Amino acid sequence: MDKNTLLKEKYVIIHGQPLWFRLVKYPVLIILTLSVFFWEGSKAVGWWVLFWIVLGIGGHFFLRYKTHGWTKKWKFVKAIKTPYDKR
Repeated sequence: MDKNTLLKEKYVIIHGQPLWFRLVKYPVLIILTLSVFFWEGSKAVGWWVLFWIVLGIGGHFFLRYKTHGWTKKWKFVKAIKTPYDKR
């Protein structure tokens, strides 16, 4: 894996979702995490956070596979142009 690939993945992680989605997603996840903490305790929060990390990484790699490295559209996912694309 070359440096361009890593820079492209970082770019997709940061710029792949619209700003409005991130502004809604993070408060919702924080509220849900606090709910889990008050309902089940800190051990459940650890599992909750681990679940979301695994789901996020798995989803990222699944969509990367289906879009051929973010270069082709697939269902609701658009192709992403990055400054690191090979010309």
